[in-house]
Amino acid sequence: MTSVDGQQRTWLRRQMGNLAVALCGLGVAWGMCEALVRFALPVSTVAYQYDEQVGHLLQASARSRFVGKDFDVQIVTNAAGFHDVEHAARKPPHTYRVVVLGDSVIEALQVPIEVGFTQRLQHSIQKWSAVPIEVINLGVSGNGPAQYYRLLEQRGLAYEPDLVVMAVTTINDFRNTLPELEGDPVKPYYILDGADQIAYVSPSNAGNQGVAAQVKALLRHSAAMRVAIEKIQLLQGAELTRSGGSQAAAAADQQRLPIGSDWNVYLRDPPSVWEKAYAVTLRVIEACHRLSERNGARFVVVLIAPKALVEDRLSEAATTDGGAASLHWDVQRPFRTIEQLGAEKGFGVVNLLPDFQRDYASRRVSASWEHDGHWNPRGHLLAAARVDQYLQDHAPDVGLSARRTDGRIGSQP
Repeated sequence: MTSVDGQQRTWLRRQMGNLAVALCGLGVAWGMCEALVRFALPVSTVAYQYDEQVGHLLQASARSRFVGKDFDVQIVTNAAGFHDVEHAARKPPHTYRVVVLGDSVIEALQVPIEVGFTQRLQHSIQKWSAVPIEVINLGVSGNGPAQYYRLLEQRGLAYEPDLVVMAVTTINDFRNTLPELEGDPVKPYYILDGADQIAYVSPSNAGNQGVAAQVKALLRHSAAMRVAIEKIQLLQGAELTRSGGSQAAAAADQQRLPIGSDWNVYLRDPPSVWEKAYAVTLRVIEACHRLSERNGARFVVVLIAPKALVEDRLSEAATTDGGAASLHWDVQRPFRTIEQLGAEKGFGVVNLLPDFQRDYASRRVSASWEHDGHWNPRGHLLAAARVDQYLQDHAPDVGLSARRTDGRIGSQP
């Protein structure tokens, strides 16, 4: 070995040592920052675990805390990894089971279990049903129709449901279904395979799947990261205000939203990638309907609107997101397309938007938390009441029988 080779190796070892010291220092600094934030501020301790078949689930059989500006909730998860009470693997005799698929709105970490949509729905149906009712919450934060389908296939059907309810949050579920827009490498997806079929796409980078999932979980539950994101968002809002709406003005000239903005779903003519998101989402919903029917379950879709639509603040929200008030909106499009699909394929669709709009117009009291945007207890109550009314009105279609006033069983409420 020449002296030059020896010098190069010495230099390389020195640089590697420096890098190791730097990484250790960064880790120590991050740990101290995390500890300081957790000491100074109330923070969430909710944890998720990664499942190779369905993606992220809440840590099973855990007790934790979920904190926001509007709430501070003690969270309890069941043995299956959901924000719900325990459910037996096998359906009890003569019981009518409802499996509810959804995202963070249905997961409902912002309220205690007993106040959430699924428990309220169970209690409402039980008041008139002739048989015991069990409503099972399979809501997972960040999921969309593609992940709902996978979760139903891999977990939900094992509960032997009589009814599958898919809650579609129109503001982000179309994005969640398309990997090009979602950009999450550890989620399961589906692609179009022919005119009306879908094909499963397992999480990408299979070799790095575990590492990616761990990094995502770490960042997702970092108190320091959450505080940093909140500060960045506040600074962005302040900058927009100081600039006199210059960003909105620029967007007005271009008549478009940033390609990744969720508000694209409400445009009359969204970018082509959002048209693809529409196509894939509709096919996945249709496939979920077929999967439910093949396994003896009825299928109903519940459509959820964001706070901005309910309270007529869409232009304001889109402007904050880098859009423009003068964009050409078709706010009914996601609702209309899914309602048309249901009419064509033969499944029920419950659109919650009109009920929430009427409630807000009459009371001027929001059904969503002020800062968080998810349903508050009133929102969960309204949603459960509307879905319960739909099930009463369509009891024979969904296989339910109602108690009669004389105590006998009848087919209608």
